Amino acid sequence: MRNIAIALVVLALLVLSPPLGLLALVVVLARRFLVLYARLWLRLARCELLTPAIAAAGVLATAASPYVGAAKLILLVLGLSALYLAPIAPRASRLVATLAAGLAVEAPFKPAVVLAALFLGYYLYKYEACGYICVKAPTMPQGDLAFSPKLGVVCAFEKGGVDMAQLWLRLGDSYAICSYAACLPVSEETFKKGVGTVENYVPEPEPPVFKGVINVVATPDTALRLLSRYFPVLVVIAEGVEARSARLVSASKIEPEALAEIYGAVYGLSPEQKIQLRDLLEKGEAMRWSTRHAWLRPLVEVWEGGEEPAGAVKSRAAGKAGVLDSLLYAYLAKAPVLTDRKDVAKLAGEKGFTVFLLSGEATGNFLITGPAVVKLPEGSLEVGPGGYLLHVGGLIYGGLI
Repeated sequence: MRNIAIALVVLALLVLSPPLGLLALVVVLARRFLVLYARLWLRLARCELLTPAIAAAGVLATAASPYVGAAKLILLVLGLSALYLAPIAPRASRLVATLAAGLAVEAPFKPAVVLAALFLGYYLYKYEACGYICVKAPTMPQGDLAFSPKLGVVCAFEKGGVDMAQLWLRLGDSYAICSYAACLPVSEETFKKGVGTVENYVPEPEPPVFKGVINVVATPDTALRLLSRYFPVLVVIAEGVEARSARLVSASKIEPEALAEIYGAVYGLSPEQKIQLRDLLEKGEAMRWSTRHAWLRPLVEVWEGGEEPAGAVKSRAAGKAGVLDSLLYAYLAKAPVLTDRKDVAKLAGEKGFTVFLLSGEATGNFLITGPAVVKLPEGSLEVGPGGYLLHVGGLIYGGLI
């Protein structure tokens, strides 16, 4: 109904006053662009006023130029171009406006004047202006922002920024694509397709970022392939994951206090037994006393014979001895643990290990591979095919598998 009413008004204006009707028709057809351009101007005005002033001065200088004919027309086009560019590329607008003003002046030494205008324009181009400051963002970006899929960065329009050639813009509830000097409104669906998925815009994690127990939503093979990129040694405690099987470590190489803590946690020793074990280890008598105390005998199985292999590895030992062998090696190699057992994840997490739990749940700290949609308190994030997302401590990291 609204569109029909607008069409009837425009038709009536065309009949009553063709010039006015034609103007109304242009405004109606270009209203989305005009709204977008008005928002771009408001954004620039909130940031700085120097660029609008320079652009306006360029227009006034070309309008007041004594030249006529084609020369005058070219000067006016240059001046208006600077005004048009101001909210889209402020630095380029300053350069064009200054050059237009230099060309518009009628002076005896015109080449010198034009050269001086170029130098001044370059200075103003380099001088602090509003523009885009772009980064890899470890948090979900909100507000009026720009996105560069080619560079994989999120940009904010701030003082000290630079002009950007190609960007997708989000301004409130409006969306646009800017390519060099042209900014065109687009639908939200087109915007989302053009921007792509979140893993392209967040930083890739470094090994120190992985901390605590991290839930993994991925197939075991994919998780193994991805994590092996970040860790030279990955200790596996899971039945369905293919990894090199070996006797991992000689317990005799572990410091007495750490060995007593890990052994006590795996085998459920009392605090008194842990203290006794630590004392025996410090005195070098643990193996001798293992014949007298049944709770010490499992230690004999992993005391010597560790191979300390590299890559994705799992213990050849069975049961709790395998868990002990794995955790001791993870401690010695400072390596993370990949497991599908919640009891092992809880135990290892309490002892300060980095643990990747194949839980299939994107809760707490998690690692998920695409395609997937992740719901966070801040909103939903889409992970594309072949990508992954890591959420740790409220920060987001990601990349391609």
